[in-house]
Amino acid sequence: MNQRYLEETWMRLETALGDDTKRAQSHRISIRTVNTSRLTSFRLNSASFRSTKEPISVNQLKKIYKAKCDDIRIPVLPDQESRFITFCVNNFKNRHFHMKEAGLALQSAYVIGRVLKTSNFAYVDLSKNSLSCEGVFVLLKEISDSQTIVHLDLSNNEITPEGFDNIAKILSYHPSIISVDFSSYEGLHRNRLSNSGAMSLCQALTCNPLLQFIGLSGTGLSDGIEFIAQGITENYNLVSLDLSNNALNGKMMECLTKAVVKTELKILNLGFNKICDEGCEFISNMILGAYEAACPLINLNISHNGIASKGAGKIFHSLRLNILIKDFNISNNQFQQGLTTFFTTFFSDNCVMKSLNLSNCGIKSDHLQNVSDGLIKNTKLENLILSHNKIEDTGAQHIAFGLTKNTGLKSIDLSSCAIKGQGVLSIAKSLRNNFTLNSINLKDNSVKDDSGEIFVEITRLNKNFLSVNLDLNPVNLKFVESIKLNLKENRRLYKKMQIPKIREEIDRMRIPIETYENLNVKNRLRLEKKAEIERRHEIHDESFEEVKEKEQKKTQAMVQEHKILREKNVELALAIDATQSETIKTRVQNERKVEEMNLKLRITDIEIEKNGKKLNSTKEVNEAKKNTVNSALAEYRDKYQEQEMGRRALERTLTNLKSLLEEQKRQIETLKTCKTMANLRPSKSNRIPAEFLASEKLAMNKKKYSPKKKQKPLLKTQRSSSATK
Repeated sequence: MNQRYLEETWMRLETALGDDTKRAQSHRISIRTVNTSRLTSFRLNSASFRSTKEPISVNQLKKIYKAKCDDIRIPVLPDQESRFITFCVNNFKNRHFHMKEAGLALQSAYVIGRVLKTSNFAYVDLSKNSLSCEGVFVLLKEISDSQTIVHLDLSNNEITPEGFDNIAKILSYHPSIISVDFSSYEGLHRNRLSNSGAMSLCQALTCNPLLQFIGLSGTGLSDGIEFIAQGITENYNLVSLDLSNNALNGKMMECLTKAVVKTELKILNLGFNKICDEGCEFISNMILGAYEAACPLINLNISHNGIASKGAGKIFHSLRLNILIKDFNISNNQFQQGLTTFFTTFFSDNCVMKSLNLSNCGIKSDHLQNVSDGLIKNTKLENLILSHNKIEDTGAQHIAFGLTKNTGLKSIDLSSCAIKGQGVLSIAKSLRNNFTLNSINLKDNSVKDDSGEIFVEITRLNKNFLSVNLDLNPVNLKFVESIKLNLKENRRLYKKMQIPKIREEIDRMRIPIETYENLNVKNRLRLEKKAEIERRHEIHDESFEEVKEKEQKKTQAMVQEHKILREKNVELALAIDATQSETIKTRVQNERKVEEMNLKLRITDIEIEKNGKKLNSTKEVNEAKKNTVNSALAEYRDKYQEQEMGRRALERTLTNLKSLLEEQKRQIETLKTCKTMANLRPSKSNRIPAEFLASEKLAMNKKKYSPKKKQKPLLKTQRSSSATK
């Protein structure tokens, strides 16, 4: 809870509801206090509001002590009673009522409620007691008509979901409470709201427009986050919401982030949950304004959520274009895979953020190679926390290079970063040219005497330095003492220089007062002239009345025109806001489309390369096949020519054989003719010589008993020639 917000809102609420005209003239009434017109008239005219509130008396303190003893079941002791009274008198100041860890229960709640009803306390702290649901209900019932109580702390009071319904009903119609803390921290008397409690709180948020600060840390709201999201969308005045340590996972972030953009929420605490990388996508969409409206947050805490490098990259990418978030805490997460390029672009592009917490995130020296460029370009970041990381000497050198030209950073925390002599020495040397940094924390490193000597010189010459922490470092004590003396002198000069600045601001505030006085003088002169004119025109009353009527009509017309112009101005402002949100949405969508198109182009390039490789391989295969086909054709052509030559030779032999056959036929015919002629001739003696018969017989026997020769197989060429035959 922000104390400054509470005090300012309470003063505005008091001016809107109170009868003190002097205070109402000295303080402006905010737009939020206008919503108090929804409250019923009986609360504004109640007796508790009209009556003057008296401070707490000794008798009332005695009653509180007695009720406390009854709750604890101990006797009332005079010595303890007197100490209790003196403690309360000394601590109940500035309208603060603090009874933390006092062992209060039901009896004490009743008595304290009666006391607060007749006093003017504004801030009530009853945390870490045992009031339970019955005690809290009795307390709220007693102060239900109080017009002074602004903040009520009921954390760790054994509140259960069963009895929270009655508490929420009283809160729904309370006329002054704007801040309630139902958180549950480590230890005894823990509060538990769960699903039914979230439903009751949703009704309180919708009915009471004054609630602006709600603390629900550690109350087990994981199942009832949908009711909380519904409640905050119907409360347009909510400023701060603490939902830390509620076991919220990534899927639950969708309904919550879509509800946040519909509110005027400025502070959101989601630390100690289980958002992980899955929920970072919804948070990044909320920050970018990808939902129905732009993100209204100024302070966002997502520490201790198991976020890795992928989720952090999405969030830093969305923070590049965000123009509202000034304080961002992403500490105690693990970026072991390194910081993406979006981190460096966030550093260079973001122009609003003032505080960034990256402590205990597993950041190594390799992750800070481009952080120097971001530190040079960023002029708005004032507080950077990098403690409990493994930055070492190389990372420290990158940071030192950025600090030499940085003109916006005022505080940097590098404690427990394993920085040794060379890294610290480079940081110390870089601070010689930096005149904007006024605080540096190098606790639990290896700062040595050479760096300590440079820090002594810097704190002596640079009067802007107000804080240097060198605890748990092996540096000589004399350097530490001299640094402390130099810083003490710098603080004294800083305070001395603040006085003329304040005076200048006061003089600037006086300038419009003088202009108002000059305008008042001119108005007085005009009124005097008007009085003279009225005296002159007393004779001509009729004409003066006509002129007066005309002037009144003109003024009415001007008033109407002024109203119309004001309505148009409001409409134009709304239209401008809508166009701005639309431009942000379109910008985000176009960036996403460009990224998608780039990815598609890369994929197509890869496919083209693959197809080219395939085409080249197929060309090579086809060329190899072509060569084989050509060689086969050449072989077939050679074989064909050989066969053709064989065929022609066979044809020639055939013709020769035909000619020989014809000749043999002719010879046979001639022989036949000769034989016939011989037959016609007279036959000689048919006796055959004995020699001839013996030789002929021998030849016939040889032919009969000789073995037959095997036929050789025909070749292809011979087969083809035989086929042609």
